[in-house]
Amino acid sequence: MAVEAALEHKLNGRLRVRVRAKRRDSAYFAELERKLRECEGVEDIKVNELTGSVFVLHHTTPDAVLAFARDRGLFRISERAERPQPVTEKVVERLARMDERLNAISEGRINLASTAAFGVAAVGVLQVLRRHTWPAAFTLFWYAAALSRIRFVSLSGNSSSQR
Repeated sequence: MAVEAALEHKLNGRLRVRVRAKRRDSAYFAELERKLRECEGVEDIKVNELTGSVFVLHHTTPDAVLAFARDRGLFRISERAERPQPVTEKVVERLARMDERLNAISEGRINLASTAAFGVAAVGVLQVLRRHTWPAAFTLFWYAAALSRIRFVSLSGNSSSQR
C-alpha cells in the first residue's frame, strides 16, 4: 500500500509533495527519486529526507506526475495528510481568544491591545526615569502607540476592540 502524502503545491512546471510518514528514511527517498525520474516529462527532482519534501520540476502536467507515483505505489495524495497549522496562526487564535475573554470579563471596557499598550508605555516611563530616553523609551512609546491602534479579530469574525 502506498504511503500517504500531502500536496504542498502544484503548478505547471513544478510540484511539491510532503511525505511526513517517511521523514528521515533515506532508503525510501532514494528509491522514490530514482523511480520518479522514470516518469516522462520529469526534468529534475529534489528530495529532503529530513522534512519529507519532494520537489519535482517537469514539463508535463502535475496530475500526470501524481498519477505516475500513485500507479507505481510510491505515494498517494491524501486529504487527511493536511499540513499542520503554522505556529503564527496558533498564536493569533490564542491571542484572539484571550482578547475575547478579557473583553467579556471587563464588559467591553478592556481589551488585550490596550492592556499591552499600557504595559509597554509603563516600561517606557521606567526607561525615562532611568534616563534611557533614546532609543529605549522612544521605541517603547512608539510600540505602545502602535498597539493602541490594533484591533484583534475574534474567532467569530467580529472586531473585539472598542473604538
